[in-house]
Amino acid sequence: MTWLAGWGKRKSHVINYAANAGTLYPVKIIVHKGTGTDLLGDVYLGTSVRDDFKDVRFTDDDGSTVLDCFMETFTSGSVATFWVEVADDLTSVNATIYIYYDKAAETAIVSNAIAANIFQLREHKSYVSYNPVSSWSIQASTRVQLATSTAALGDTYAFLVVPRTWLHGKYLRFNWQGAGVGTRLWAVYVDDGIYLRSSNTDFPSGAGKLGKGAGRLQTPASKTTEFSAQTVDVLMALSAGNQDFVTIFFFIHDGTDSVALTEDVDWLEVNTGSGGSGNLLTVHFTTSSVVMELTGTYGDYGLARKYVATEPAHSTWGTEEAPTVAPTVTTEAATALGLD
Repeated sequence: MTWLAGWGKRKSHVINYAANAGTLYPVKIIVHKGTGTDLLGDVYLGTSVRDDFKDVRFTDDDGSTVLDCFMETFTSGSVATFWVEVADDLTSVNATIYIYYDKAAETAIVSNAIAANIFQLREHKSYVSYNPVSSWSIQASTRVQLATSTAALGDTYAFLVVPRTWLHGKYLRFNWQGAGVGTRLWAVYVDDGIYLRSSNTDFPSGAGKLGKGAGRLQTPASKTTEFSAQTVDVLMALSAGNQDFVTIFFFIHDGTDSVALTEDVDWLEVNTGSGGSGNLLTVHFTTSSVVMELTGTYGDYGLARKYVATEPAHSTWGTEEAPTVAPTVTTEAATALGLD
């Protein structure tokens, strides 16, 4: 069993299999700084983890292959919520993963919603006197669709949170389309900071979306008339931001109560060059489902992610481990033992 070089501690965790879960299934793990009892999806890492959780890594059962993950939220020095893609096939066999921590000097950010294939969804009551009706679906098993309803005004979002310096200088490339008439806006924004689908502070009732950090950094696409499927390829210039993360928003603004609008996102890429060259990450929706977490109110939210009805379940956590240090023998001791 290998060890992730440079990290001081780790714990193992077993994920129970579930029918049809397959590979790259996302599991939710809540990481606590402090003491407590490791149970199901909650793990306690004492005081050895950084306050900002930047030293947290998840690996496959070989102990060294780093898994894709997305830290959707954290409270400094207290708790962070991660989604981790389990590489092993969880259809019929349990999987073991490791969580590594205790690397105080680690500042690199590995959290990336594109890598983990986690799209957040949010309905936003942006008008004081009108209520939105938003919905999301997977169309033709290939694309995620945002939709509004007639007699309902407001905003509809699907969004991804990624590291700002990682996206800066790369090409954001995606295929999208929009349909509907009336007062409307389809847009793609890149805003400074982390946004969370369940936050009514981020999406306040009767007002626009909360601004964070340096605010809007870039608008890769914007349309006011319906449009057929098209590919957009834009170089990201995000140096004006001052936050570790940015949020990529796909957005519909419905300002007419007599029509319904849709916006479809077929795929999204991040590349080092234009025209799809130097591909780093790609999101397709062929294995995604819409999983709603709150409905029936103004401010519905959920996720577009891989999902099976009976999900893989959390099982046991191992005890804290440290790397094995090979013993050393001095020259004098070796001579005395006849080992020289």
